[in-house]
Amino acid sequence: MKNDNSANDTQSDWLGKANDLTGNVLETLSDFKGKIMDTAGGMKDKALDLFNEKYGEVVEAMKGKRPNILVCGYTGSGKTSLVRAVLGSIVEESRIGNGLPVTMGYDKYENDQIVIWDSKGMEPGVAEETFMKETRRFVRQCQEDTDLDKHIHLVWYTIQGSGARVSACDIKLINTIFNPKDVIVVVTKKDITRPSQFEAIINVLTEAGVAREHILAVCSGEGEDVPPEGTKELVELSCQMLPEAYRDAFMAAQQADLEAKIDQVYKKGTMANTIIKTASVAAAGIGVIPIPLSDATLLLPTQMGMIASLAMVYGMEKKMVASLALPFVGQCAGIITATSLTKLIPMVGSAINATVAGGITWAMGMFVKNNFEEIAVKLIKGEEVPALSFSFDKFKKFYEDYKNGASNPPDDQENGSSATGE
Repeated sequence: MKNDNSANDTQSDWLGKANDLTGNVLETLSDFKGKIMDTAGGMKDKALDLFNEKYGEVVEAMKGKRPNILVCGYTGSGKTSLVRAVLGSIVEESRIGNGLPVTMGYDKYENDQIVIWDSKGMEPGVAEETFMKETRRFVRQCQEDTDLDKHIHLVWYTIQGSGARVSACDIKLINTIFNPKDVIVVVTKKDITRPSQFEAIINVLTEAGVAREHILAVCSGEGEDVPPEGTKELVELSCQMLPEAYRDAFMAAQQADLEAKIDQVYKKGTMANTIIKTASVAAAGIGVIPIPLSDATLLLPTQMGMIASLAMVYGMEKKMVASLALPFVGQCAGIITATSLTKLIPMVGSAINATVAGGITWAMGMFVKNNFEEIAVKLIKGEEVPALSFSFDKFKKFYEDYKNGASNPPDDQENGSSATGE
């Protein structure tokens, strides 16, 4: 169901798109110069305009990178309850069925991170051939689309454990209509399933060729605040089996394993560092011919492209960008006014050279990265997110680190040390 070569290349493709936003500005500098007033207020206003523009470009570049998961199984096997257990309120509680027959087909549930296709109308002994025919048509339609983002990337196939029955229809769907390499068989209602029943289901499935490692069990539920037993294992296995390009979005969508979500935030440090380093190299290139302090704003397109890319990496959605990021961006942009640069670099003189241009861009990127990373973690934990504030001393420390050869950040900066606040 997935094109592995394309999926494996997607992260590098995305990085390329993000990094393009921080580079390729030299040809526009002559037009850009003079459009910004040499005042802190004018610089901040222009910085915000540039950030909004670059953020829109990043959002457009990332549009469509959502996994499509098809959830299939007989009516009453716990499909919709499973989706809610893993993904939360993407499906309203009222949509959980009562086991009565419904119209055959697939319901679509979606948000900004994920698309779920939920099968309907599969009844034991009733029109099973018709259901398989309809499912074959639906899957073929998805997989033949030239847009890989519209393919089915993973299947959760539910079998009710307490029923202790695997039908011929189950086997046909798993092995012939779906790609068995992309199917996780979820035995539901483990809490009311006897061990002998679970073992019997496993035996039938493995004898039919289903990989044992693709079979797991999930309980009905453990309370409002405790994910049902087995859902964390389902999250882990799903993340392993999804094409790489869609794993970040899946981890952002899932609600069953908060520790895994936090770990995923910290893993984004490598991507963030690549964006920052690319931007600092581009800025240094601009400063090869020293820039008068009055023209320091020539660095803004590169810097705002970098910050916009970091906002997307750390999941800063539009509302959050408006309330948190924009005021912060304005504060960061103020660092390249002549007054601030003189305070940061007393010996800067009257021009910005390559080292200074690269250094202030790298420091800005690291400072923003650490703040965005902390926000992402607090949101996952459900903690209050503080207002972002600029710390000149911490910014200066990042700049000094750059001068001392730290353009490849130490581990503590890659893994979530925070520079939020004073």
